Parts: sequence; C-alpha cells; structure tokens
Amino acid sequence: MYYLINTHVHVDGTDFALSKGLFADNFVSQAFQKTHHRNKEDFIEFARRIGIETKRAEKLLEPFLIKQQRVEELVNRSFLNNATKRVYLLEYNTRRNCLNKT
Repeated sequence: MYYLINTHVHVDGTDFALSKGLFADNFVSQAFQKTHHRNKEDFIEFARRIGIETKRAEKLLEPFLIKQQRVEELVNRSFLNNATKRVYLLEYNTRRNCLNKT
C-alpha cells in the first residue's frame, strides 16, 4: 500500500513510484498498455504474484478507489504551503482516477 500514497510531491518519479522494481519481468497490464498508467489491474497482478488472493487484494485496494473526504481535510490542515496542498490533492485525485481506469 506504500505506493498508493502520494509520493510525487516528494519524489520525482512516475505513477506511484513503480517504474523500477515492481515486476522483475517488466509486466504491463492491458490497462497500462491503453492508459500508460498503473491501475487496479497492475496491483491485483502484483498481489497474485506475492501470494495474496484476488478477493483479498481487491478488499485492500477498495478504500483507495473511492474519494476519501478525510484526505482533503488532513491535507488542508497540514503544514504544507498552499501551492503544495493543491498539487497534493490534484495528484491524489489523479492517481485515484488512474487506479479505476481499465
């Protein structure tokens, strides 16, 4: 779940900081081939490869697929400057939307 948090604000990298090391064989899902973004299908495949059943993986991903109001509240209450808060929330919503694309 570490990769589902917003790392882009702190680390210059690709979607979810997954460009190196998630799949040793450079697997890309069909959804990734279409959208060029990691999504639910990629995380389900990763879970399968490390021995997590699909239903369990889907349950773990579920909270990240829907908008969590608490995220916005916490970001707005954080000590980030206003510009960084806007970027963080934009990235959060963009990544959540990418996770849902197929």
